Amino acid sequence: MKTRAIAAAVLCVAILAGYRYAQPRIGAWQGGMARIVNDTDSFTDTGGYPVPGSYSVDIDLADLGGNTGKVLYDDGSYVIDVGWVDNTGSAMTGGYRIGLRSHGTYSPDGADLVSGSRHRTMGAHAFSSDMTASMTAAYNGQNYESPVFAIGGLNEKDGDEFAFYVFPAGAYEAGGVSLQETGTVTLTVTGLYRNVWRKKETADAAERPGEGRTANAPVPENGGAADAGQGPDVPPSAGIGSL
Repeated sequence: MKTRAIAAAVLCVAILAGYRYAQPRIGAWQGGMARIVNDTDSFTDTGGYPVPGSYSVDIDLADLGGNTGKVLYDDGSYVIDVGWVDNTGSAMTGGYRIGLRSHGTYSPDGADLVSGSRHRTMGAHAFSSDMTASMTAAYNGQNYESPVFAIGGLNEKDGDEFAFYVFPAGAYEAGGVSLQETGTVTLTVTGLYRNVWRKKETADAAERPGEGRTANAPVPENGGAADAGQGPDVPPSAGIGSL
């Protein structure tokens, strides 16, 4: 009996230890990236930095749904692909639009996400998502600046979404593009940002490796394009929203 009691006690201790070990991992799996970001007592976002370079994807305007899943950015760890492309049917409401979906990684130790948005903690329970990316559209020999359509929070388990109007309002007004295009437009995005969340004790002790990567690096100037009144001309009845 005594041997059985000892064995039962050891088993209970092992189960409890296993539960305490697994609990944060289960929580991170269930809650996704947002759970880590919202835990401001344990994690910090001060290690993020701009991602240099420009990244392009070809969009078939004759088959909008067929563009879903096309890859804009892939560094082997983090991916940005096409979430959707639509056409509002009116230049007044924006015409062609595109949503880009960012996929990052997360674990009990932190999270990483390359996106067109920089997500920042502003206080214990306040957060900010700022567009850092800008986009241009090359079509029929013309280059257009694409206005920002919307910025999304961390609404997906592994990332976020950010969106643009493919063409500025002036392109429709000047007759350069119509609402019945059938060609291929090349979209090029610059100003991506790598969001990094780490446990506070780990972030305080670690020194950032890598050339050209600086903790607390400022957002590029084109990040301001998401503010009202800045950037390319937004369609008259449209504006910058959230996803």
